[in-house]
Amino acid sequence: MCRNGFALISALFLLVVLSALGAFVMTLSTTSQQSATLDFQGSRAYQAARAGIEYAAFQALTSDSCTSASISVGGLLADFVINVQCTRSTHNQAGNTITVYQLTATACNLGITATCGPAQRSPNYVERQISATVAKCLDTSGGACA
Repeated sequence: MCRNGFALISALFLLVVLSALGAFVMTLSTTSQQSATLDFQGSRAYQAARAGIEYAAFQALTSDSCTSASISVGGLLADFVINVQCTRSTHNQAGNTITVYQLTATACNLGITATCGPAQRSPNYVERQISATVAKCLDTSGGACA
């Protein structure tokens, strides 16, 4: 009689321990999957920010345009909003006019909201920011510097 009670207690203890272990494995698996998804989204946000920098550099160098804008791209980056900021400064150096553009692109996955920032953050929020400096040199006759 004493042995039957001991077997029941051992079986219940083993059942509780295995259930706890199963719950731990499920939590670990879910956390790992969420981490991998956010890592992938972070890479996509980085590529979207790079696209924003390339867009701003193209605008600055080809049309001398330096405006802040919110742009969107298609394809795999369609769910990202890219905010581009540009500041321009002009310098004279040895008779040449050098225009320096400070570019910053911030990309985030917001869905329907068109701005990035702390107020928009959710557990799946991803944001990447890239800065670049490009310069354009013109000589005194208006042509490109040699």
